[in-house]
Amino acid sequence: TINIALNGIAPSIGFIAQELCINEPVQFTDTSTTSDGSNIISWSWDFGDGTNSSAPNPQHLYTNDSTYLVTFTIQTDSNCENKTTQNIQIHKKPIAGFYTIINTICSRQEFQLLDNSFSTDGSITNWFWDFGDIVVGDTSILQDPNYIFSVGNNYNVTHIVTTQYNCKDTVTNIVAVKESPVSSFTSSNQCVDNATQFTNTSQGNILSLLWDF
Repeated sequence: TINIALNGIAPSIGFIAQELCINEPVQFTDTSTTSDGSNIISWSWDFGDGTNSSAPNPQHLYTNDSTYLVTFTIQTDSNCENKTTQNIQIHKKPIAGFYTIINTICSRQEFQLLDNSFSTDGSITNWFWDFGDIVVGDTSILQDPNYIFSVGNNYNVTHIVTTQYNCKDTVTNIVAVKESPVSSFTSSNQCVDNATQFTNTSQGNILSLLWDF
């Protein structure tokens, strides 16, 4: 008869990886548990690209889109250990972009921003716009939104696109908005068979006028 003393029960091992995008920190989270009252005291990660970590919940940056075999090993204070491997796919980011159809954008006039972003790794599923205005509601989640700037200025318009794998790209372009003139006039001697004097009181850099009586 041989008596064998058991130090404990091997822990149940597991982990999850989030934000699987190239050149972005991938978050690895240990989900392991123990059933014998012991504590996990050692973590060993092999990220499959020649780098390692001993942190419980490390972040790691992958610089190439590819499939990596991640090996994860844990050990408890009762000297029991467990190991698991998991393939993770690192995805490419989309390329964000946008343009406008009209060349001259004027204040107080609606215009449309058109998305021309693209992705070679999955579909783009979300769009976000920040028009760089100072008013409430200067954002949109439409793909091709319309907007009205109330004041002429140069605005930093930011466009963020996200793929089905939660990979994102951001682009910021300056949109030049010209100040629209303010049309107004006064009139005098408003009597039948008498000449009425109309006086233009419009404001702005006015190049032409058109009167319709």
